[in-house]
Amino acid sequence: MRKIIFVLVFMFSSGIVKAEKLRYMLEFGYKEKVFFLDEETIEKKGKMVSVLVIEVSNQKFIRPGEASYRMTLWEANCSKRTIQSLSSASFNFNGDAIAATNQPGDLMRIVPETRGAEYYKMFCNPNFPEIASLTKPVDNPTELAKTAFKVYEEHAK
Repeated sequence: MRKIIFVLVFMFSSGIVKAEKLRYMLEFGYKEKVFFLDEETIEKKGKMVSVLVIEVSNQKFIRPGEASYRMTLWEANCSKRTIQSLSSASFNFNGDAIAATNQPGDLMRIVPETRGAEYYKMFCNPNFPEIASLTKPVDNPTELAKTAFKVYEEHAK
């Protein structure tokens, strides 16, 4: 067992095996928040789809004590037209965890023109995640969010 562990450590440290970075796809955003989907977490099982959504807040709109970014695992039941948060974690500007829960949220029916409806429409698209509304994956969602916030500010002038 020690030999196997040593070989694995050697392979990773020498670059023989390269760990892939997490990849994200921009979902949608506005001047206060930008949302990303973690491509690696997408699971489709029959009519059930789960995805980790990363929500990055514009620092200009955060009040003291509020989360700078939040990660929520969502699950959509495409046949029953429901969506539910399964777990979530919130972090401050320094990356320190400020809240977390592994308690699933209420099972929600789809209400038109809500974020839940947007997720449902996206996750239950038969072609998801290969749909036009998603950008190509990026390695650093925080930097992309900063760029998006600058663009929003420039267009608001």
